Amino acid sequence: MKSRIIEHLYGIGTGKDRQYIHDLSQETGMSETKIIDTGKVALAKLLHDYTHFSVFTIDSFFQKVIRSFARELGIHTAYNVELDQTSILDEAIDLMLDKLDEQSFLKEWLVDWAQRKIEEGKSWNFKWDIHRLGSELFAEELKLTDDERFAEITDKKRIEVIRLKHEHDLSLYKNALKDIGKRSMDKMAKFNLSSDDFAYKNSGVGGYFRKLSEGIDALRNTYVEKACTGVEAWYGTKSCRKQDIEEAWADGLGVMLEEAVGLQVGKGKDVATSQVILKHLHVLGILSDLMECVKEYTRDQNLILISSAADFLRKIIAESDAPFMYERVGNFYHHFMIDEFQDTSTIQYLNFRPLIENSLASGYADWIVGDVKQSIYRWRNTDWKILAEKAKAGFSAYPVLKKSLNVNRRSAPEVVRFNNAFFREAVEQICAAFAKEKNATDEPAADIRRAYSDAYQYLPENQTTKPQGYVRIAMMPCPKKNGNGEDRETWKEKVMQQLPQDIERLQDMGYRLSDIAILVRENKEAQDIASALLRYGEEHPGKYRYEVLSDESLLLAGAPSVRWLVAAMHLLINPQDLINRTLLHHEQEQYLQSDRMTGIAEMTDKERQEWQSLPVYELASRLIQESGLDGNEEQQPFIQAFRDVLLQYSRREITDVHSFLAWWDEHRNKHFVSMPDGQDAIRLMTIHRAKGMEFNAVLLPFCSWQLAKPGKILWCRPPESCADIPLLPLRFESKLGDTIFVNAYLKEKMMSFIDNLNLLYVAFTRAKKSLLVYTVQGSEEKFTETGDLIRRIFLRPEAKKDENKDCISLCVKESSDGCLIFELGSLSEITGGQSPARGRGKERLAARRTLHTANRNYVPHITRGSAQMDRGKLLHEIFRHITTAEDLEREVNACISAGKLPEKERETIAGTVRQMLQNPTVGRWFSGNIQVKTEAEILLPDGSVARPDRIVFTQDGKVQVIDYKFGEKESPAHTEQVRHYMRQLSGMGYSSVEGFLWYVTQSKIVPVCQGRVT
Repeated sequence: MKSRIIEHLYGIGTGKDRQYIHDLSQETGMSETKIIDTGKVALAKLLHDYTHFSVFTIDSFFQKVIRSFARELGIHTAYNVELDQTSILDEAIDLMLDKLDEQSFLKEWLVDWAQRKIEEGKSWNFKWDIHRLGSELFAEELKLTDDERFAEITDKKRIEVIRLKHEHDLSLYKNALKDIGKRSMDKMAKFNLSSDDFAYKNSGVGGYFRKLSEGIDALRNTYVEKACTGVEAWYGTKSCRKQDIEEAWADGLGVMLEEAVGLQVGKGKDVATSQVILKHLHVLGILSDLMECVKEYTRDQNLILISSAADFLRKIIAESDAPFMYERVGNFYHHFMIDEFQDTSTIQYLNFRPLIENSLASGYADWIVGDVKQSIYRWRNTDWKILAEKAKAGFSAYPVLKKSLNVNRRSAPEVVRFNNAFFREAVEQICAAFAKEKNATDEPAADIRRAYSDAYQYLPENQTTKPQGYVRIAMMPCPKKNGNGEDRETWKEKVMQQLPQDIERLQDMGYRLSDIAILVRENKEAQDIASALLRYGEEHPGKYRYEVLSDESLLLAGAPSVRWLVAAMHLLINPQDLINRTLLHHEQEQYLQSDRMTGIAEMTDKERQEWQSLPVYELASRLIQESGLDGNEEQQPFIQAFRDVLLQYSRREITDVHSFLAWWDEHRNKHFVSMPDGQDAIRLMTIHRAKGMEFNAVLLPFCSWQLAKPGKILWCRPPESCADIPLLPLRFESKLGDTIFVNAYLKEKMMSFIDNLNLLYVAFTRAKKSLLVYTVQGSEEKFTETGDLIRRIFLRPEAKKDENKDCISLCVKESSDGCLIFELGSLSEITGGQSPARGRGKERLAARRTLHTANRNYVPHITRGSAQMDRGKLLHEIFRHITTAEDLEREVNACISAGKLPEKERETIAGTVRQMLQNPTVGRWFSGNIQVKTEAEILLPDGSVARPDRIVFTQDGKVQVIDYKFGEKESPAHTEQVRHYMRQLSGMGYSSVEGFLWYVTQSKIVPVCQGRVT
């Protein structure tokens, strides 16, 4: 970041960055000459006093302060900062479970929890549930609770008293209803009535009374509530028991119904409250024990969680006006600018406030920069209200200037106008939907309107009115059942079919792959899209490209070199593991193609023991050197990243190979190669990762997710009148709306709505030129997903126009397949681009792949030297993948798409292969009426693998083994190799086995028999 700042200042000071200078002039009103001069001065001051110019993340800044404070006190500062909360929780949970015999309350609660899970039809294993609950230890609501109060709310004896109280209240309620039910059944029996005699039978009044008598908490349905209006609703018009029912009603049955319903209505909120409290009360006791185990483990391991650093600092500051630990930092730095302030948490704000106040009091200027509409990290404890409300109020003693940057110089006019209209209407739709919630107030709606009050973006005055951008929103119809009652093709599957066509259209308009971003909500969706594009590219070779760059394509554990190194380590400690030995051979032959890697499997026991004794970093280095991996340029990014992981691991953990392999199995999916810049590939990422980035084209293929997902833990404070426990963790679900915690429920629901609207805002505003969105046609009745929100927005085509604001009408048209389409602007050729049809695509297709993974996602990179590959290897690659002569064209196209064959050599290679297939013997091997296996693996007794080039099963029962040789002289070793294959096939039960050596470039076929050469 520091280098980027210096780079921009250099561009301003030298006058080279003309667009930036012009924008600054427009924004500030200063002349361009003045801006250039100011840039020169700023650059000179920064370079001459570079030490006093710092850029930190918030966490790294807090760590710097804590270490400085520790040094001042003479405390040892050689502690480790742990970023991975998950692994710490795992260790703490194991530690807690080991102590169960010492904790009778905890043991009883966990057993009760397991029984409840079994009764609900779930697995009794609650360890994952404890892990999810354990993450609440890092919730700021809990951290802001002082130690004394936390000890009070987690006191097990107090919790047990509260539990018994609520169980008693529930018991009284259930017994009262059961008594009413029994009296009602006795009254029905007096008149010889059953539930079938009443209207709606078991669903009506009779069934209601029967359930109450059995101790079932029967819900009041519409039939029961209707029955409260009079006896006429108790029976049907054709009932033959009308008189008996009326007499029973008059004899007290009607009063009993009113009594039962009145009890349910009057006690409903208290009962629902007791039920949710009892369901989650044990969580407090578990969390207290788990917190102690976390503290014990981190203390023993000399660790400090990065999430705990800010809270540790807050407790030391303790609301001091000028805390000692900030004096040195405050005197060292005069000005502060905090970017992305909407992602600041309450604790972080409490820590920053004294520092900023010190700076302001000294007469220096500070900047707080952020956008509440881009607050999408609330699950990390961030609070956008700090930027929206608290920051200005907190510094009210100082002059505060609020500046809204409402001119959009980045995106095309069509994208800007669409976003203006869409989000204005989205706010109204969310407020309207929330107003229908039971017990809803006006405050949440005011919050969202305040957050989006500055959402409108203006275009620059010199912005051309010529169409420059394109927006397309496609609402796919919901899938319907087919004749067999099964779902037809899902809307997501249809979108997946459309996605390659959109990518091709963009390439036709000159978009490079690096101009395109595909944004998703979840990583699983990214994996599905990457696999689908890979398949489509293989099935449709040609001028278009579909390569993607994603986290999955840069996963360290997916690299062949890393997989081989880990497999080699496993083989060192367990040489009898035949499956792992096979995996080792598979990796080296399939991906790495090195003959130097066989030695690891042939070590003596003494050599193996010597290697096992090496520290894991040194062991890996020796494996890399001995295997020749250090010469594999394609795998170097992964190898170097793996070395870095080993180095970090060795600084903190036991360095023997056994310990590392156990650690790697647990953490292997958390390490990635850093995403390289300048790669010409589609960026496939989640919306969260795309924040702060921009792309010429943004595709949002699955724009439908839950607006308020249940399951989140809410730390609720009961009203003072019911405060038998001051703080309680409750799971967010609709049942909370019927309890005393209704305000917390409504607040969380509105905050979830805002979170997901912000996600849409971040996704839609990443686009510079083109925005293509797919969603499903939401429901008219429900309002639970973003698809429902989008439907409501577009089903109200009238745009609410504001004065002096350019608005568009959000109208849709229905396509022939039932899809609702909104379009604005047109997809036009991008400036400076070049479409594949004009040559760019074919040239790029020759680029070598440099990063590979197990799922074959890759990153195109600069070629190493010439694109011309060894002719023999290329021919071997072609013969390896063709089963019949008809497959030749497809395989040649695949080699061109993979960058293994230049387009200009297509006909030369294809003609050469066709000529070879004209040999009568070879032609029979590649005919379409026989069974063929190419490079089929034969697992041998010692764990190694034999892989003949081709095995042909003839119609007369013979098995023919063919091994290709390209440009090599004849050798007895070649014959022995084929004989080895033949012996293995004979041992597998094939009675008639023939062998052949085919010297391809010499057009010579040599038959081989098991005993001699003929």
